[in-house]
Amino acid sequence: MNISGTGGVLDIAVRSGFSSAVALHNLTRSQVTRVLSHNRNLGAALDLVICYLKNYEIDKADAVMRTILPLCRERGGMWLMKALNQYTIVRSKQSRHREALEMYEEYEKLVPFAPEEAWEAYDTIYRNFGWIYNFLQDHERALHYFERAIEV
Repeated sequence: MNISGTGGVLDIAVRSGFSSAVALHNLTRSQVTRVLSHNRNLGAALDLVICYLKNYEIDKADAVMRTILPLCRERGGMWLMKALNQYTIVRSKQSRHREALEMYEEYEKLVPFAPEEAWEAYDTIYRNFGWIYNFLQDHERALHYFERAIEV
């Protein structure tokens, strides 16, 4: 497998120059999955997405998320929540707001708290919904979520 197909996850490791990292260059898809299945590596891949976003490398962030989202789905819990939250950001930056909305709706269902229990989380959740609906030109619903953010 060409490492460029992994969205740069392995590319960074190979460029590090470590002899063990250079061996990553010819991994198969299943081997890549096995490498990324380790907690440390999957966590690093999620962190890499944020680095790409901060450096306006949206397509690279998307490629990494396409690679790791299935692994995060398998794990569920906080892994899936973090992945959905980050992928929502990627989709929004790609102006793919309908997909961002679907991901964020899935994310919200996974939040284990009620708004009364974790108002700080719901302040952010409601504001993010507001922005997504604003981009979708559904201003009534956007206002509804912005008002909910104020209420919590």
